[in-house]
Amino acid sequence: QNSTSHYNAGTWGIVQGQLRPLLAPRVYTLPMVRSIGKTMVQGKNYGPQITVKRISTRGRKCKPIFVQIARQVVKLNASDLRLPSRAWKVKLVGEGADDAGGVFDDTITEMCQELETGIVDLLIPSPNATAEVGYNRDRFLFNPSACLDEHLMQFKFLGILMGVAIRTKKPLDLHLAPMVWKQLCCIPLILEDLEEVDLLYVQTLNSILHIEDSGITEENFHEMIPLDSFVGQSADGKMVPIIPGGNSIPLTFSNRKEYVERAIEYRLHEMDRQV
Repeated sequence: QNSTSHYNAGTWGIVQGQLRPLLAPRVYTLPMVRSIGKTMVQGKNYGPQITVKRISTRGRKCKPIFVQIARQVVKLNASDLRLPSRAWKVKLVGEGADDAGGVFDDTITEMCQELETGIVDLLIPSPNATAEVGYNRDRFLFNPSACLDEHLMQFKFLGILMGVAIRTKKPLDLHLAPMVWKQLCCIPLILEDLEEVDLLYVQTLNSILHIEDSGITEENFHEMIPLDSFVGQSADGKMVPIIPGGNSIPLTFSNRKEYVERAIEYRLHEMDRQV
């Protein structure tokens, strides 16, 4: 029983991230490399063929390449995409180019650009970028408002793209914030992770929590705090209820600690669905 609990504690330490810095690269990369090797499709130069339309016809604008490819790839069998080079072959509609590898690479590059320029609305700049303060101003978060079925399908495809990047050893040109990578690795987020992407919001919450230090009392609390209910700012700047029914729960001097805790909890988990 004791050895089992030690094993569980060690496993949990790796999952949560505390023990990861202690592991040598070969310890955590070798099992992954072996797993990828065992599941790799051999004897094929490319996977299934998909079509992409980049040239507008009759004045009709083409859908983003990311959207076009996502809708086709998510329907494919995952095992057919496990190739060391081109996971799929791209056929360009109305263009003479045959995909010998260059077209595949070009479309990957274009999809990354679509994601970071907002043509596809899965990513948003970090709040620090918008406010021009703190760290990670050049990094992106998953868009918490992108929660339609179409969006979730596209996030699934983004995950497939990451898997393809690992297998083909061609990294994606995406600049995601550290807290996104932590979530993708199942490492629990902490307040410092939020602060690294949204410094001003964390400072605001801290000022509410310790507002008595500024001489604010229960009597003049609402004169100084513009919020009157359990709503807070989302990563995309929108004001949202931080708990179900938060719009109708008054924020007071006495429950401000709970408000701050709930606001932090909301922000640390607002991208869970997208992840």
